[in-house]
Amino acid sequence: AAEAARVKAEAEAAEAARVQAEAEAAEAAAAEAARARAETEAVEAAATEAARLKAEADAAEAAEAARLKEEEAEAARLKAESEATAAAEAAKLQAEKAEEARLKADAEATAAAKAARLLLEKAEIARVKAEEEAAAETARFEAEEKAVQLKAEAESAVDAGEEACTKTSKSGKGTQAKKKDPKKGAGESRRRSASTASASADTAEHRGRLSSRNSRNSSESLTVKTTRTRSKSPRPGSRPRSSSPALSLKGSGTAGSRSAKDKRRLPTPPTPADRATPSPLVVPKAKPKFAIPVGEYVVATTKSGAYPGYLRFYGTVEFDKGNWCGVELTAPKGAHNGTVQDVSYFSCADNYGIFVLPSRVSKLRKPKT
Repeated sequence: AAEAARVKAEAEAAEAARVQAEAEAAEAAAAEAARARAETEAVEAAATEAARLKAEADAAEAAEAARLKEEEAEAARLKAESEATAAAEAAKLQAEKAEEARLKADAEATAAAKAARLLLEKAEIARVKAEEEAAAETARFEAEEKAVQLKAEAESAVDAGEEACTKTSKSGKGTQAKKKDPKKGAGESRRRSASTASASADTAEHRGRLSSRNSRNSSESLTVKTTRTRSKSPRPGSRPRSSSPALSLKGSGTAGSRSAKDKRRLPTPPTPADRATPSPLVVPKAKPKFAIPVGEYVVATTKSGAYPGYLRFYGTVEFDKGNWCGVELTAPKGAHNGTVQDVSYFSCADNYGIFVLPSRVSKLRKPKT
């Protein structure tokens, strides 16, 4: 019984030890599981922190990229505005050159039209003069024909007188005291008829000379009137009048129908120095103007880039020719404080002032504060 009790006690002790060992093993397994769970949670927390840091880094990088893109867009806009201003200036210069060329072409066309008009007037004068000479030649020929006709009539009259004298001498009429030689009477009648024919011929020749002189005077008066008409300069913008109708009317008269005014002394034609000459065309030069007032927010474009600032000065300077713009920059990227070569044009902080040409300055929208 004692042995059985001992064995039973040993069995119970062994069973209790086994149960205790199992309990310890279970506790150790639970501790290991808790440690593993803690490690897993720590890994997850580290991963979460890494993801957060990565997200923050990505956001910062995106913000920096967006800022760079915005700066590039602003620089591109400023460059485009400066290029547009330069293109507008070039277009303006081209338009001024085109206007000068048009005015020059108009002046040349006016001079050419005037020269053509003068040539037409000279041609018309020559034509009228030729017509007058032809009319004078025709009158001379008619006078010569009339003189020949009168001479023939005079010869016929002489022959008739001789026949009458012959008949009278044959009939024996008349008293002996008044009796004359038939040949002597015929000679006297012939001389009277010849003198009459000569007088008629001289009259016809005189009429022909008068016709030629009147034609010549008509041509000279026509030349003087045309010269007077030519010396009158037309009004600007008016339509030039042609003198052809006046020439055809004044030079178409005949020698017998001319009035007493044509026999007066003709005036002296004007010299070329007395004739009015058109004044040369003067194109006024445009005065330099700057549309941007002082104090406006502008952008100044230089070789190194485009810089925003405020316009502080516009006008002539002593360090160079022409008009210049003084700009106070918003960043210390200038070259002075508004004073150049001991001459103060405006006032600003050091390295904030810059001078550029007016074509390099354009108005800029002021940023919101």
